[in-house]
Amino acid sequence: RVPERKCRRTHKNSKDGCPNCKAKRIKCSEELPSCHNCVKKKYRCGYLDFPKEKLDHIKKKNEMKVNQTFYSGDMRSIGDLPLESKRGSLQFTESGLDSTPISGSTTSVPISNNSPSILEKSRDIFAMVSPITNTIIGQEFFTTKDDLRMAVYKDSFTKLSHFENSNPQNLIPLTENQHYLDSLSNHLDIDNDVEISSDGSFENAQIRFDRHTDEPNPSGPKVGNLSETRSHKNLLPKLTHNNIINPYSPPNAAKIGNCLLNATVKPVTFKKLDRTERLKNQFLSNYLNNLGKEFKMFTNTDYSILYSPVWNFQNSDELWRSVYNQSVLIDVYFNFFMERSINVLMRKCIQILAVEDARKEKHNSSMHSPHSLLVWTSFTKNDLDSLTKKSYSYYGTLIRSLRESMTQIHIEFPTKMSLFSSWSTLLQLHSSIETLCLMFNGTASLMNKIVHEVTSFDQITPTLAVLANCFNDHTVTSLIPDYKFDVIRDLYKDLNDYKHFLIRNQDLASTTNELLLRDFLNLEVFLKQLVEEIYPLIININNHYKSENLIVDQSNNIYFTSPTLFFNILVTWLTNIPSECLTIGSKMSPVKKVLYLFYIAVGKALLNVFTPLRSLLITDPLSLMYPRVDFECETYKISLKDLNSDLKQFQYFTNLSNKLLRMVKFFNNRNEILSHYFASRSVLASTEYRSYIEMERPASSAKFPYLDIINFKPKKIDTNEIMITNFGNADTINISNYPLMNELPLDTDPETQTTLYNLIQNEEINQQIRINNISLTAPNDFKYDVGLFKSDYDVRAPLEFYANYKRFNYSVKESHLQEIRVRMENFAIARLEVEKAV
Repeated sequence: RVPERKCRRTHKNSKDGCPNCKAKRIKCSEELPSCHNCVKKKYRCGYLDFPKEKLDHIKKKNEMKVNQTFYSGDMRSIGDLPLESKRGSLQFTESGLDSTPISGSTTSVPISNNSPSILEKSRDIFAMVSPITNTIIGQEFFTTKDDLRMAVYKDSFTKLSHFENSNPQNLIPLTENQHYLDSLSNHLDIDNDVEISSDGSFENAQIRFDRHTDEPNPSGPKVGNLSETRSHKNLLPKLTHNNIINPYSPPNAAKIGNCLLNATVKPVTFKKLDRTERLKNQFLSNYLNNLGKEFKMFTNTDYSILYSPVWNFQNSDELWRSVYNQSVLIDVYFNFFMERSINVLMRKCIQILAVEDARKEKHNSSMHSPHSLLVWTSFTKNDLDSLTKKSYSYYGTLIRSLRESMTQIHIEFPTKMSLFSSWSTLLQLHSSIETLCLMFNGTASLMNKIVHEVTSFDQITPTLAVLANCFNDHTVTSLIPDYKFDVIRDLYKDLNDYKHFLIRNQDLASTTNELLLRDFLNLEVFLKQLVEEIYPLIININNHYKSENLIVDQSNNIYFTSPTLFFNILVTWLTNIPSECLTIGSKMSPVKKVLYLFYIAVGKALLNVFTPLRSLLITDPLSLMYPRVDFECETYKISLKDLNSDLKQFQYFTNLSNKLLRMVKFFNNRNEILSHYFASRSVLASTEYRSYIEMERPASSAKFPYLDIINFKPKKIDTNEIMITNFGNADTINISNYPLMNELPLDTDPETQTTLYNLIQNEEINQQIRINNISLTAPNDFKYDVGLFKSDYDVRAPLEFYANYKRFNYSVKESHLQEIRVRMENFAIARLEVEKAV
């Protein structure tokens, strides 16, 4: 028998490739504006000279390829994506939302069946969207125990926590000029870290490690101006550490191609932009003016901020602007922001890929449905692979630079970075309470070391003084009573009502705005589980251990709880909260305004209802470092023209938004009163107990999913406030609803007491006058400048007077170094107690 002839597979040659690829007879990716091969070889792509008609043809051709890939491509399934699936998941059933924790499963479409009549009349726009959210209950965290990311975290952080036992001789110190040039040249380098091969595969990608591990160049020139630094790399000796994980070996240096024959080179002049005083990098200027000074002696002396137990935009802006300016010179800061940015992108990429896969399945099951959602996104699986590889490499670089910073720069910077990394742990894709404990313990140890080495308080830099006060202000909230959980139940009820309102009025929100609907469902699932499962579990654990320890307390104040449980609550919340809710604009649609206002109201409620979020996890649910009390209610004001003059819709949106604004403003006022009152107190220097947190041994009779239990030793202080359960306009907010109003004058000197008493009483009189004047002609309007109704007690005048008095005392009070030492030592002991429990 004659053997069958083998021939090439039939194919169709493309005639739309760029001239460079045609000349080299290689396959062109046909990407616009420049193809992949030209970008890789750094050629000037011929597509840049193509006429518009030809480019439009190629663009349409590429769009057709994308559509074909969507229907036939191998998209990763939801179950394969590295979400934090082992906390359990919520499954959709025909009867509603099943909240049974299922390890390794993924979320589906939750639909509320509380109002069948409504759903029968209107199509449920939320039924076409799946929430990308994580449930809170779950004893497992990682998908597999040998997960590479988990191994990297646990190994690196464990070695970092034992840094003091390592041999410092293994670290090669930097000279001041070498550190400056290497850092600056790295940060000014615009080359990409990952270079994808022509076939677009992840396996053939290369990482440009030369930015971080250059070979030494002993003959390098001395420090010059900034324009010279880009050509003077390779000044830092190559550092090697056997105890640092490098997932990928560094490749050979990338080759730079030659210019095209017809390429022209000409100088281009750009107009220099004027920098405002706010954007000037004083830290860099100080370094350039003192090049002879050892770099390790440089501290952040330009950052100075008056102490305040609550923050506003200015406080937050000054701190982070200072940190960003220092990242120009300090490698560990730059690497931290790069690693954090990549993780944010990777998390969003994972969520969008999961959404696309769910949309694809839904489209296949209802191919002819008029309501199918077919919108292609910018993220692909190749993007996820690239981001994952970058994440590993930058994480290894971050850990290495953090270790090296212990000996090469002032201890202020690694201490701050250790705390920032602790908060960053709450945002990582694969993090755990164990990792958070390691980072907090490292921060506490460094702070304890600093305050015991200095001889006077003036030697503690301004930033470290802020951190010391931050630890005290967070831990002292263990004295504050937990607010009634009814406010969160009421928020959950209002959110469900809002959902049914949108279903009835589908002209306001349609399935085309899928991301908004998904944010809605994420918040609904979070609140549902919090109300129906998590809070009852918290109360049961608390009551059980109070009974075991013979503590008589009829309140719902939390004295016993699980660190892992609250860690899961906080991580789930931070995973769900959209960044848009913190950057809302006045021209945003009413639907978005109210939804994001729900997120802010829930964040404020979590802060007041669950004090362990601050006292245990040292975190504010919205601002991380300090609670912010500045809030512009005017931004959320809804006008009639935004709703096409629909009076019915306008009335609903106005009533709901006013209720949420009232809650946010009230909790801001409450937090400011309590923060200033407790700022001069501390649970870290008590004579009754050495640690305000102690590990509690699990009770043998306890049958709870969490066995890591801690006990808050401080007794809650009676704040003499009548707690509000509903912030609608039916009830008036009186002076009795605010905490410690009778005790505030007693917290001042005798001369100030009379003035503060008069301000408090005058506002009571003014409130009564406003109530008496309310009528049909003068209704109880909502005052957006105050955030309250006209009939409510306006606490601004007495609160501002009391806050100014306390701020003056903060500035003139002489800090005692011994007191700071005791606080930091006890804070370190408390963190060890939490680690033991975990």
